[in-house]
Amino acid sequence: MLLHVGGGTVIYHDQVIGIFSVEITESPLSRELMELSDWQRRTIHLDDNPKAIVVTESQIIFSPVTVATLQRRCEKSLGRRS
Repeated sequence: MLLHVGGGTVIYHDQVIGIFSVEITESPLSRELMELSDWQRRTIHLDDNPKAIVVTESQIIFSPVTVATLQRRCEKSLGRRS
């Protein structure tokens, strides 16, 4: 199934490793991950004011969509209700 992460970008939800609040970027380990991802050119910024970070098998996406909305979309595509 597909997951719309904002900015007209759609990914396969089975490639999603995690969906996190942008607040995790305050952690030193998270900053290191972001720097590595930028260095490898695997980061996609969909908005200047991201609300969530979607980590997939091959990239990190900064999404303008909230974590709660992305979670609902994943559950809906899996046929689950929260």
